[in-house]
Amino acid sequence: LSALTVTGEITANGGIALGDNDKATFGAGDDLQIYHDGSNSYIRDAGTGNLAIRGTNLNLQKDGGESYITMVADGAVTAFYDNSPKLATTSTGIDVTGDITLGDNNPTITFNDSSVTNLSHTILSASDNLRITADASGVDAGSRVEIFDGSTEVARFSAGAVLVTGEVAATSLDISGDIDVDGTTNLDVV
Repeated sequence: LSALTVTGEITANGGIALGDNDKATFGAGDDLQIYHDGSNSYIRDAGTGNLAIRGTNLNLQKDGGESYITMVADGAVTAFYDNSPKLATTSTGIDVTGDITLGDNNPTITFNDSSVTNLSHTILSASDNLRITADASGVDAGSRVEIFDGSTEVARFSAGAVLVTGEVAATSLDISGDIDVDGTTNLDVV
């Protein structure tokens, strides 16, 4: 039997066995295809539309049952590493568990705020210390942390030095050692 055409529903209580590269196809143009090529398994939309997977809650898992991604209706979408949640959407943004590593040559974090009356951005640490480090491994001797107001550098922290452009206002200032006035003259502090 080279082909079987059936009008109506097919009931196969024992299952349907398809060989490698044999496809279960759906749609007038075989747009949806489900098959195994001998090495990998595929669910493929070969047409022009989208592949929509619908359900109240969705869970993409590995064969042993550990989660890769979970999606809860009207709730969080959570990405896992070795079954441990690392990134989750929330009603206000995202929650990250663990470190964030930015790659590329010039990684950037940009805060976009549409507020006109209160443009304020904060980086908080739940522990006692907040550390901002340039070149943590100490490879580049010229590494520094720069702080800009718009396009104007207002402070620079580099190995053994702090450069501040403009006026410094402080309620108290403790200095240990000499103050370099013009690059050649030291001002002794008593």
